[in-house]
Amino acid sequence: MKDQKITSWILLISLAAPYVNAANINQKSVGNCSPNVVAKGHVTIHCGLSKEEVEIIVAKYTEKHHLSDEEVAALTVAIFALGQGIGKLGSNNEVNTAIAELLQWNIDKAKTLFLREAKRQEKLGKRAVKRSAEAYRNLGALAALDNPQQAIQAYQRATELDPNNLEGWNKLGYLLKMQFKLDDSIKAYQKALALEKKHKNQRGIAETYYNLGVTHNIQFYKLVDEPLTSKLIDDPFELYLQIQEKIQEAYYEDKEFKPNIEQLKQLDNAIAMHGKALAIEIKENNRNKMDANYLQLKFLYNLRGDKNKSEEMDRKRSDYFELVHRKNSRLHHLSIEFEKANKKNDLEKMKSLVREAQEKGILPKTTVPDSVDFKGKGFFEILKESFKEFKFKLK
Repeated sequence: MKDQKITSWILLISLAAPYVNAANINQKSVGNCSPNVVAKGHVTIHCGLSKEEVEIIVAKYTEKHHLSDEEVAALTVAIFALGQGIGKLGSNNEVNTAIAELLQWNIDKAKTLFLREAKRQEKLGKRAVKRSAEAYRNLGALAALDNPQQAIQAYQRATELDPNNLEGWNKLGYLLKMQFKLDDSIKAYQKALALEKKHKNQRGIAETYYNLGVTHNIQFYKLVDEPLTSKLIDDPFELYLQIQEKIQEAYYEDKEFKPNIEQLKQLDNAIAMHGKALAIEIKENNRNKMDANYLQLKFLYNLRGDKNKSEEMDRKRSDYFELVHRKNSRLHHLSIEFEKANKKNDLEKMKSLVREAQEKGILPKTTVPDSVDFKGKGFFEILKESFKEFKFKLK
């Protein structure tokens, strides 16, 4: 095959708008070398894609396919690997052709290269299993765009070859969930959870508990109305609203909705998973994740018919964020006063303001060491230096 002169920069400019400035693109290098310009905006690619170009392509695929955060992360890794794949995945011409087709929404060539590499590495035996698994994961990330079953098969093979890789289990769990294979999805997430616990990764443990909670929740929806759940599985909030409406209709018709044993089991499992996730997120002070888990628990208790617990979750969610807002407002006021004292080099006033913050419960009651150099420092720098245990994020 002849070396193809593809209009990569023009394609990237059209794909990227309004993400990038066209004037800047022509000065970027491709991979680890510069493009050979043969006409204005036309180049011959010699060494793949740069990190910036990968981000551009992923952004447009994300826009077209409405990708989740998990899918974006996996696709970014795959396209970057493709861009750096000359001499690894294939020849200059093969990789450049795959990139050119990728820019025109055709991923078949790229998938072919990753599949070939996965099988080639697999034949090399134990010493190459991780490289083979990596190629299968990249194949899966691309296949998820147009062939979910192929993607599942790729991730399944990746987890067989490299069972200690978290990414493989998490992505497999996600894909199985989206294909309505919920029991298998739960098993994959449980594998990921075991690895997270082994590594003592609290954030990862909480995230996996959350994913398990969502999957058990979908199990409940499926038991209530399988066709509706299958139709709306990628729109969980709308699914919740319609399932709730279905339950309410039973009440209006004097047909009280009583979850059966299996439905209750799935609801209780979901509640337990989100409860465990919430406990970790509270400890880690991860506000966004706390909010997500409180919201899930509110919905779950409501579906279970426990209005009091549902209202309790809603109240705790509101109370916590009101507390955070109040503390941050007080902290902002104190910071202004602190900066005034700082400008006047009033050391005693600065110490007094910090202690006032402690007394009002805005800061932990830790003694401010006399050795702290307050002069010339801003309030937030002092806090960072003085209060390592400070839990509320300073903005």
